[in-house]
Amino acid sequence: MDSTTERVNNRTAQEVKVLFSITREIDTPSSEISGLLIAAQAYFAIRDSERSLFYTEEALNKSRELMDSGEPSGYQVWKSCMLLKGALLYNDKDSSRALVVYEELADHASTHSDVYYLMEARRMCGHLYYSTGEKQAAFEYMLLALASGAYLDMSIRRQSTFLHAAHMALYLCSALRPLCDLDILRSQLREWLGDDWEDVLSASVSPEHHFYSNGSWVEARDLRAGDLLQLKEKNCYTTLISVETLPHYEKVYNFDIADNENYYVTEDGILVHNGYSDKADDLAKASDDSDFDISKYKLKDGQKLGDFGEDIAEDYYRAQGYDEFYAVQNRSGNGVDIVARNSETGDMVKVEVKTTRQDRLWNGGETREIPMSKDQRQMGGENYTNDRLNRAAKSEDGYTDGHSSKQAKKALKDQRKAKKTGAKVKTEKLDIYVDKTGKLRGKPEVRKW
Repeated sequence: MDSTTERVNNRTAQEVKVLFSITREIDTPSSEISGLLIAAQAYFAIRDSERSLFYTEEALNKSRELMDSGEPSGYQVWKSCMLLKGALLYNDKDSSRALVVYEELADHASTHSDVYYLMEARRMCGHLYYSTGEKQAAFEYMLLALASGAYLDMSIRRQSTFLHAAHMALYLCSALRPLCDLDILRSQLREWLGDDWEDVLSASVSPEHHFYSNGSWVEARDLRAGDLLQLKEKNCYTTLISVETLPHYEKVYNFDIADNENYYVTEDGILVHNGYSDKADDLAKASDDSDFDISKYKLKDGQKLGDFGEDIAEDYYRAQGYDEFYAVQNRSGNGVDIVARNSETGDMVKVEVKTTRQDRLWNGGETREIPMSKDQRQMGGENYTNDRLNRAAKSEDGYTDGHSSKQAKKALKDQRKAKKTGAKVKTEKLDIYVDKTGKLRGKPEVRKW
């Protein structure tokens, strides 16, 4: 699974071939099915839904044969395959097929007295019904999920997806049922979760909370199935199977941590962030920039400082996994400095690059932000870059060379596709500091824009 974290020259396909050669050597039904399931999870992690679903179906067919033959391990692997298939269909917004998967999973979980998977299957059915606007059905399934989870030990209920079902049940009950029914549900939750049940339920993160995912900080609301979350141990990750928005309102308190706002949450130790920091020892920056060698860059005689900075910026984003770049500049050399796309994931980044040799902005390493233009400040990154791309696409405002117009049209088309498919599109500002000899004073500073 380590190969799934590689942004450049991803080796997942080669590693899957090695995995299958090993399972053929072992030559047992359980090893073959496990290999197929691992392959499905690996492709899910790199957002190749088509291959992931293919291997999931293969594993399902073989595990179903084992399960039907009475082999105990058959059900254990089959239910994992069903959860993954349901997640793939849920992520693709194929609600009707996903419902069939979760209903079948619930039936078999009930037959095998597997209360956790029974709870999970019913909970996911509830979310699917809610996503299609069928709130009454969603509420009923959330109650079924809670009734199933009630057979779990309280310690498990207090730290599992039982809490998600409780959130949804409370919200839907308050919207659909009379106050007396809500009081009954609250009383039942106190019995299931303890006297502090309200505090337990408020532990979910707000949409603005930052997770370190796929090499950058991402707000919780922008996470999607298949994203990798960094754990405390180096090069260790956990994969998101699904992302759910709970319609629950709670007062939120932010807090400051001196110098470093990164910390770990949950028993797995997931890296999160309470805000943006420009400190050099910021863990996210250390993770992103660890392989970026600044020593090889030096300003050449006669080279424009801005061109030098943009060359560095392109290399910087190539190191982040972006391999397609769009050239969008008008006759004056203005436009969008960097528009880049990761051809594997579909993620895009639009960047304003600022380069300076001023000592006062370097400030002894305590870098000061390089100023932007008035339009860039007032419009913000998303609006400014879209405005320039649209002007270029229409051959307006000096974008008359033809090439920039074609590039801008392609960038806008790929951006629409990215947003439609759930890929990330972000805007950033990259500050680059150069000393009097023409060498970089430090690694490029990524700023929020």
